[in-house]
Amino acid sequence: MSEGDRIKHLQYRGLIFCVVLAAILCAAVWSVYENVHSNERRHAAATAKYERFTECIASRASSAAQCKLQAEQSRYDQSAESYDLKAQQEMARWAALMLVVTSIGVLFVAATLKTASDANEGFKASAEVQLRPYMSFQHMEVNELVTGAWSIQAVWKNTGQTPTRQMTLCWGYSVQADDLPNDFDYPDTPKTSANEGTISVGSQGVIFSNGPVLTAQEVQNFASGKMKVFYWGWIEYNDGFEGSPRRRTEFCQRFIVVPDKAQIKTGFITFGPHNGADEDCLKQVKNKHTA
Repeated sequence: MSEGDRIKHLQYRGLIFCVVLAAILCAAVWSVYENVHSNERRHAAATAKYERFTECIASRASSAAQCKLQAEQSRYDQSAESYDLKAQQEMARWAALMLVVTSIGVLFVAATLKTASDANEGFKASAEVQLRPYMSFQHMEVNELVTGAWSIQAVWKNTGQTPTRQMTLCWGYSVQADDLPNDFDYPDTPKTSANEGTISVGSQGVIFSNGPVLTAQEVQNFASGKMKVFYWGWIEYNDGFEGSPRRRTEFCQRFIVVPDKAQIKTGFITFGPHNGADEDCLKQVKNKHTA
C-alpha cells in the first residue's frame, strides 16, 4: 500500500469512528432521557392513584379498602394522559435535535478530513517537485582525433535529489550553410537511442551521450565559415513517484568559432525552440515507458 493510500485509509477509518462515536453518544443521551421519562411516568401514575384514593375517601361513598382497590385498578386521569403526550412530543423534539447535531458533526468531520486530504496532496506535490530527478543539459565535449576529425558528446547531469528510471536519450546533428529554418523538425539520428530503458542516473550524477563525428573536411569548412554545425538531442526518464508523468528535456546548440592562432577552437550557443523541459518542450514524450 502506497503512502497516499495508507493516509486515505486512515482518514476513512477516522470518519467511520466519528460516525460510530456520534451514534453512541446519541444512544446514550436517548437512554438517559428515556430513563428520566419512565421515572416521571411512574411518578405521575402514583400521583394519579393517590389523588383518586383521597377523592374516594373524601366522598365517604366507599370504605378505605374499596377506595384503595379502585385507585389500583383505575387508569391515568386526563392530566396524566396529557403529561404522557407532552413527554412523547418532547422525546420527538430531542430525537430531531440529536439528528441535526449528529449530521452537523459528521459534516464537520468530513470537511476536516477533506481539508487534511487536500493538505496531504499539496504536501505530496511539493515534495515531488523538491525531490524528483531533473536531467539537465550541461555542455558539449569536443575531442579532436588524430585525423583532424571531431568527436562530439553531450553532457547531462541529474540536478535533482532522486535517481532516474527507464531513461532514454537521443541526438541529431546537421552541417549546412544556413541556419535551421523555423519549421525544422529536429529529427533523431537513426540508431542513436540504443541505451534506452536501462539507464539510471543518481542524484548529481553525470552521463555522456554518444554524438556525431565531424570529418576533418567538415571541421575545416566550419572553421572557415563556409558551413554551420548544429547539434540537438533529448532525454526522457521516469522518477520514483507513483502516478507522475514521464519527464523530457530537449536542447539544441550551434557551434561557434573561438579565435585562436594555434588551433581551431569552438564554443556553443543555444539555438532555436528545441530547448525546454517537460511541458515546455517542443515535442511530446516519444517513449511511453511507465513508472
